Amino acid sequence: MDKRKEAPYDEKEDNMLMKRVKMVTEDVVKAKDMQSSLIESIPRTSGLKAPIMQLTGHQGEIFSCRFDSSGRYIASGSFDQLILIWNTYGDCSNFGQLKGHKRAILDLQWSRDSRVIYSASADQTAGTWDLETGQRLRKHTGHEDIINCIATARRGTEFFATGSDDTTISLWDGRQKNAIDYFDAEYAADWIAILKYGICEKDLLFIK
Repeated sequence: MDKRKEAPYDEKEDNMLMKRVKMVTEDVVKAKDMQSSLIESIPRTSGLKAPIMQLTGHQGEIFSCRFDSSGRYIASGSFDQLILIWNTYGDCSNFGQLKGHKRAILDLQWSRDSRVIYSASADQTAGTWDLETGQRLRKHTGHEDIINCIATARRGTEFFATGSDDTTISLWDGRQKNAIDYFDAEYAADWIAILKYGICEKDLLFIK
């Protein structure tokens, strides 16, 4: 059975941004060279607490992990139906979670101003989430199978596209529930990207 379509752990829907009670972070750099001595890392200027940080909190496989445009925050989506929000710096603390999807979350994207997250789920819906309130602003419906991927326009009018196993690509305005346009891709879409090209900066959609 396709893991993406398996039943969730909990069918309860509760849209809120919640603080995590406990967070464990570790420096997991334990690599050894052929002489069994610890490999020394080169001087770093990134501001990160350690070269590698382990972030724990999800109760299932993680299918998507995205930095926001500033690099200060990370969003992760999982089989456990949760979107977790993390700080990039310091202890990489998990300071919130978004609940609402009823199946695995397969892809995520940030808005340009980092105030909104767009999600794609195996429950056949996409979501638009307000990071300030933790509420789901819109539940976008229309696909007839799991939604594998999501992409946002980085310039011009801010919209997003979703690709599904139903072989369609849908275009959405986050302020509207229903798709503003869609077309048949002939095959299930596993990856999409929106780029600007040419002097007129027209949108070019790549599909895989």
